[in-house]
Amino acid sequence: MNLFREFLIVLLFNMATPYSWHNQDSYYCIRSFCTVALGDTRDCQKNISFLSSDPKTQQKAFTTGKTCFFDTIKSICDKPIIENISKNYDKYLETITKKPENVSDCFDPHYLFAQCRWRQSGRDAYLLLKNYKNSTKKFEAKDVANISKVCQGFKNSTYSCSPHDSSTRMVEDECDVIDLKQTPFIACLSKIRANKEALPKYKCVNFDFQTKKVSTLMQMFTTKKWCNKWIMKKHCGKSSVADFKKHAALFVKTLNSTLSYFTGYNPI
Repeated sequence: MNLFREFLIVLLFNMATPYSWHNQDSYYCIRSFCTVALGDTRDCQKNISFLSSDPKTQQKAFTTGKTCFFDTIKSICDKPIIENISKNYDKYLETITKKPENVSDCFDPHYLFAQCRWRQSGRDAYLLLKNYKNSTKKFEAKDVANISKVCQGFKNSTYSCSPHDSSTRMVEDECDVIDLKQTPFIACLSKIRANKEALPKYKCVNFDFQTKKVSTLMQMFTTKKWCNKWIMKKHCGKSSVADFKKHAALFVKTLNSTLSYFTGYNPI
């Protein structure tokens, strides 16, 4: 991945927003506060959960952290907007913490904060995946499990208002690869590839399980997948082919990412 693409992905997760707002000034004020809350280390925000997904926790944060909130927005929002928020603060809190009846209104303040959480989890997942992919050290199972947990948080925070562009799909695909890596499906493939001599010839398949060719690997899990399933079940047991159709499709879909993650699957 080149530097420009990396910059673009981080930028998209930092700035991804819905498409309009019935009050543009209010919208940009709220969005700016979200951006600051994501990355600001100022003392007043350190122990205040402005971006909490729990309504009660978030409401408490805006109640006890009211001074901090206004100290933050006074440098990023226009004075009339600040005065309006101050005058209607209780209503403002209710709007943020209560899910609107119109679930398609992506520009409601409630969903703007949901956007913030989505951006935060997407950025966290991307940076962990990047570190994992580029690291020269071997990651322990607990580290991979942690990446998977962050990825799941990102997927769970994705909703109908989340921008779904190529960068989002890339992170989702690489999260899927991390999940796939922890399955008996991949463990079985690794076992078979590591024991070539113990693998007899089968009539239904005419390729080498240790191949590094992308086209052959794709064939193994498309036109020859049912033969492959039988072989994997025979050598690794039923657990290796649980959800076989799903895992085979995911393996093919994310093959390029899979190749870059798994030693021995690098194409030549």
